[in-house]
Amino acid sequence: MKMKFSLILCTVGRYKEVEDFFASLSMQQFKNYELIVVDQNSHDRIKELVERYSEKLTQIKYFKVDFKGLSRARNFGLQHAEGDILAFPDDDCKYPEDLLMKVNEKFESEDIDILTGRSIDDTTGSESNVRWKKKKTKLTKMVLLETCISYTIFVKACCVISNKVRFDERLGVGSGTPFQSAEETDFIYQLIQLGCRGIYDPEVYVYHPEKIVEYSEQTIQRAFYYSMGMGALFKKHIEDKRFLIVLTRLLLRAFGGILYNLLKGNLKGAKFYCKVLAGRWGGFRQFKDEKVQR
Repeated sequence: MKMKFSLILCTVGRYKEVEDFFASLSMQQFKNYELIVVDQNSHDRIKELVERYSEKLTQIKYFKVDFKGLSRARNFGLQHAEGDILAFPDDDCKYPEDLLMKVNEKFESEDIDILTGRSIDDTTGSESNVRWKKKKTKLTKMVLLETCISYTIFVKACCVISNKVRFDERLGVGSGTPFQSAEETDFIYQLIQLGCRGIYDPEVYVYHPEKIVEYSEQTIQRAFYYSMGMGALFKKHIEDKRFLIVLTRLLLRAFGGILYNLLKGNLKGAKFYCKVLAGRWGGFRQFKDEKVQR
């Protein structure tokens, strides 16, 4: 049975990358999808792009919103999703032309609710942004950081809707809090906690550029706030003692990065990992599990 995909694309501050994603989507071998565009820009260039691609793409739902925040935008998109499988492409990723076909086949052949895959930089052919597992792996809380990133996640809509699972709007880019990441990890954690079954399969991959670490002040500051999000994730689920083992590993890894760069004489690299360590621990200490107020 061919399932319908709901692809929720939230965008702000990008144009050429969004156009590249639209182009990759127009080349998909599998055509049963809807693209839900949540436009957080102040201009209308994305709307014009949507109009230009309206005949090339199967179905587009376009929404211009007056709020910021990636998690909030994805939750808004979820309200308008009508497909069987949900996905959350980044506005700077691209889909291989057989991706949706391959994902549909995986859901047909596997008894799963969640499927995740790898990220590959299409300019180099190398894996990007995560130290990915090399083999097919059952999704558990202990391996989430090695098996999922938002734009490689595919999940059955019925699991999300019936369990009322949403992205935590205190986490993620543009949230208005210091916790600028980990919203997708928390999203999958919630589903696994509820008994949803999933696998990571490296045969499934999405193109996304590698984030180059230049150790500029801007990069170091961004790493700090991303790390704050990761620390907040573990504080939110502090009752799960085994999950805290993963936090311990992350803290030790950052500490190792400091020592390694000091031994190499790379003071900027050492400063980078100091900020990562401070962010992870700071996010854990500062996060309070209170509901979002609007």
